[in-house]
Amino acid sequence: MRAQIERARQDIAEEQREREYMVASLSHDLKTPLTSLHAYAEALQQEEELSEEEKREYYAVLFDKIEHMKRMLDNLTMYTALKSSAQLEERVEVDGDEMFDMLFAGYEELCAQRGIRLITECKVTGSYLMNAQQLIRLVDNLMSNAIRYTESKQSIWLGAYSPSHPLPSWIFPTLADEVQEWGGDSLLMLVQNQGETIAKDQLDRIFAPFYQADSSRTKAHAGSSGLGLSIAKMIVEKHDGNVRIWSEAPFGTLVACRFQVNKEVPS
Repeated sequence: MRAQIERARQDIAEEQREREYMVASLSHDLKTPLTSLHAYAEALQQEEELSEEEKREYYAVLFDKIEHMKRMLDNLTMYTALKSSAQLEERVEVDGDEMFDMLFAGYEELCAQRGIRLITECKVTGSYLMNAQQLIRLVDNLMSNAIRYTESKQSIWLGAYSPSHPLPSWIFPTLADEVQEWGGDSLLMLVQNQGETIAKDQLDRIFAPFYQADSSRTKAHAGSSGLGLSIAKMIVEKHDGNVRIWSEAPFGTLVACRFQVNKEVPS
């Protein structure tokens, strides 16, 4: 009994530290866009000699910063909801092939606008119990992260594979065997991108809330809420799955989501 009470106290203290850290991180991350909002709003109010083009540029910056803060708050709401929910609700039976085809649609234009080459592939058979809305958020968060760190003329690969199908040849060659072994007899969803890599000693912390792997990456690619990968991990785990990330120079980064086959429902 004494040991249980001590564990409960430790859990409460850890939750309190996490809440304090999240509040401090969110306050810090909101400070920059709020400062920009104030500066541009003040300029629009006071600068009488601004041209129409300059005014349009200022308004564009204002709306961009507002949208950024909205995404941060939306992600915080999602993170809190997933954190407080013991079980994933509203899972329904879906056709795997149709489901992942739907999940992978809509990123071509976004990548094309940035000059990024997108390759998608879906080789999924059978039916699965899944929460479609949560999986949409999962893929969107992983793709947003991949796009953020992929430069023009580089590539992103997005694929899903039942265990009966071989993994794709486009997996970075130094990772192929390890990904194959890790995947085992599971349904795998892969998001791989060329570009900047993450130091190996930081990979274990990359899914922690508000964690930024590298300050230079953060400054060069501002716009992340710091919760996207944490939310992705929680969604996968609430589907009784696992997620792992590899980052290998000079290739890039690969995120794999593993879903248990015993959640498959006969067609």
